[in-house]
Amino acid sequence: MKNGKKFVWTTFVSAGAEWLTKLYLLVMPLQTIWIYRTVMVGDYKMEYLSFGIYATEIILFLAMIFFGLTQFYLARGRHGKFAFSPDKILILALLVFCGYMYASLFWARDMSAVLYVSLIFMSALVLFVMLLYGVLSFRDFVIYFGLGAVLSALLGIGQFLLQTIPAMKWLGISAQSAAGTSSIVDAGLHAGRYLRAYGPFAHPNIFGGYLSVAIFFLFLQSLRGGVIKYFSVISLPILAAALVFSFSRSAWIGIFLATLVLILEVWKTKKGYLNLIIFWVSFGIFFTTVSPLTFVRLGGNTVTENGSIRERLSALDESKIIIKENRWFGVGAHNFVSAQVNKWPKRLPWENIPVHNSIMLVLAELGLVGFGFIAFVAAAYMHLYTLIFSPRDRTVLWAGVFLLLPPIIFDYYLVASYAGLTILVVTVGALMIDRVSTAQAYASTVHPQPKKEA
Repeated sequence: MKNGKKFVWTTFVSAGAEWLTKLYLLVMPLQTIWIYRTVMVGDYKMEYLSFGIYATEIILFLAMIFFGLTQFYLARGRHGKFAFSPDKILILALLVFCGYMYASLFWARDMSAVLYVSLIFMSALVLFVMLLYGVLSFRDFVIYFGLGAVLSALLGIGQFLLQTIPAMKWLGISAQSAAGTSSIVDAGLHAGRYLRAYGPFAHPNIFGGYLSVAIFFLFLQSLRGGVIKYFSVISLPILAAALVFSFSRSAWIGIFLATLVLILEVWKTKKGYLNLIIFWVSFGIFFTTVSPLTFVRLGGNTVTENGSIRERLSALDESKIIIKENRWFGVGAHNFVSAQVNKWPKRLPWENIPVHNSIMLVLAELGLVGFGFIAFVAAAYMHLYTLIFSPRDRTVLWAGVFLLLPPIIFDYYLVASYAGLTILVVTVGALMIDRVSTAQAYASTVHPQPKKEA
């Protein structure tokens, strides 16, 4: 009876962790938030310095509790000697980096910002561990993450077609219009200004990055076999339309580069070509339908586009100054804008923007020491992944790298926002699904794949 009770409780908490994670992936795009700190300079809100707790964080927190209980029940009664394995070294590397972020409290000007982003990173770390140790199968992950993306895409398509975004408090969406200060595509006097699709996110670039990741994993599911055929056929044109209407250049470039890498595997295995064809035909149709706008985004030769480029280059130059003055330890986690305000106190508040380059932003905030910890994490991740002997999996890894590279180089949201960090962690975590024993974290073993493709 005692063993029976243990089995019932283990089954219950394990199912709880699984279904809460599915729910989290489904509603992850929702930006419903309780804002506990707002920084206003006159009538201007400093978004980078305003913090809150998202409703989805509560779901993730509950999933973590159930996952932790599952591991506790499975580990009871085990007295085997603990030994480091590649997966545990990776987790240790992540914990060390998180500890360094918290340590930046001692030299940061804004300690609340350090606590805020460090807590987000810690939550993302646990989500990564849950995916690593098989809280979901890869197929379930693709279904629930993809379904959430489709619902978000439909919202984004509606926003672009209606050219307005009404405020929705309970969905965390702010009012936007092409006539205001929203992200727009300015095609000149004849074509006019057009509002980009935001979806449920705070910026179209985040929306585009999220959609590109969902499309990428639909490609991978078809390569792995067991294609979710009808779901892909219906969802890929919707995701393609929303991706075009986000007008996110970094997302466009990322999914294009990832496709170029995956084509090599599609050509060898004769799998996954249908999804690639459906997406790129759909993307091409929507891209040419709004070609006056898409060419403006690609060409960048309007007043609005040139102004955006100048702002980014200015922030890049400022990041070099901040890095030079804080070379080793940086200004502290999430303290880039605070450092700008401190160094250039007389300028207008909207002139203080994060540098649109994740590498430079990390160097400015965490210094060379922090960048060294990130290199340790990357090396541990690559070491764990290289234990997989399948050439297909190596191709997939490089496709994922090229998918994320443009947002890393041309933007900052992947390392400086709750939505971006979640997108980043979900991407690298899902690539690790089925790599480690799903029995339990304590007794995990790496599962090398056969050298020959199945």
